[in-house]
Amino acid sequence: MRTTDRLLKLLDEEFPSPQVALHYKTPLQLLVATILSAQCTDERVNQVTKGLFARYQTDKDYAEADPARLQEEIRPTGFYKAKARSLIKTGQALVSRFGGEVPRTMEELVTLQGVGRKTANVILGTGGHGRSGEDRSRVAAPVAEGHLDQGLAPVAAPRTAYLSGACTQVP
Repeated sequence: MRTTDRLLKLLDEEFPSPQVALHYKTPLQLLVATILSAQCTDERVNQVTKGLFARYQTDKDYAEADPARLQEEIRPTGFYKAKARSLIKTGQALVSRFGGEVPRTMEELVTLQGVGRKTANVILGTGGHGRSGEDRSRVAAPVAEGHLDQGLAPVAAPRTAYLSGACTQVP
């Protein structure tokens, strides 16, 4: 058994159902909460999304949101102007390009405003889309980051090449 297979088996045994601390019921809510969680505590995001999710229930609601009002509603999460812009543009993209559905692939998710690889990994790993090979990269990247931080990675390997390689090694 390969080292990565053993590692994944141990992680699956230790954490059979990994959970995020963000409160959500749908992939859209998880996407919104994860965008809001940048530079903010999960506790604060959960406080804000309680009212936000009652008011904005669909991608169309975000797409048509009044920017000033949305900014006020998410102000406690910090960087509220940029986050409001991201939520509105993400809502518009979900409506126009994805038929109202949160994308199911890394490639599609990272095209959304305010969504990088970290956010996409959270969505893919816990967003109700089921486990796929892409879900495993959320484990591989942090493990590879730890290797780099602890000096366990090959010194000659550039950081991005090592991380990319680690993610492709995980089934």
